[in-house]
Amino acid sequence: MAPKKGPSNIIPLRYILADAGPFIALFDRDDDWHEPVLRYIKTFRGRLITTWPVLTEAMHMLDFNIKAQLDLLTWVERNGVQIFELNAGHVPEIKAYMEKYSSIRPDLADISLMIAADRMNVTNVLTIDNDFNIYRMPDGQYLHNVLNS
Repeated sequence: MAPKKGPSNIIPLRYILADAGPFIALFDRDDDWHEPVLRYIKTFRGRLITTWPVLTEAMHMLDFNIKAQLDLLTWVERNGVQIFELNAGHVPEIKAYMEKYSSIRPDLADISLMIAADRMNVTNVLTIDNDFNIYRMPDGQYLHNVLNS
């Protein structure tokens, strides 16, 4: 007789995309969003996903404080966030998003997260801006901002 199948005790890993704003807030204690982002990160169980364009934007915005920049890089090094790698094969999709949303002047960081969302089938984003209320996935759905929950 085969064992009965019951509910699994395995909790599926949750993936959330992370935009530059929360990284800036997390590593700049004077940022208005520092505490809300820190609270979210402390309670989040899963994996944050980002891209190099997002990290580049965060590093640029933290250029007033080398320690904050180094802390962010150390956090990346310690797997605080997983990097979705873009490559030349993504350029047609990036161009399509740039053209579709040209009226709002999208940046590469945001578009790179939309590509990652589509490729990884991730529908949640950690962000402090409203751009992701405008962008849509190829299937028409928006990304859900977890800070608005």
